[in-house]
Amino acid sequence: LVEVEEDPQKRRLIRRIVTFRAAGRSYRRNEEEHRQILLKAADVSAALRSVGFRARVLKGYGSKRLAPDRKVLIAVKPA
Repeated sequence: LVEVEEDPQKRRLIRRIVTFRAAGRSYRRNEEEHRQILLKAADVSAALRSVGFRARVLKGYGSKRLAPDRKVLIAVKPA
């Protein structure tokens, strides 16, 4: 079970996740809350480059495209 609360004005995303797993003859319940700050991909990639990383911004993973306002960043620090 996943509940998502997004506030673009405050640049905040909160994701609440409830999972269940078998534990003998019953189930265990676990709850997580992930709080994220929403940043612009261009700002993050510029910050990475400024400290020596090579950074690329992609629209998805392979053939899987993300929503238009979501991006993937790949960063590698050369040896």
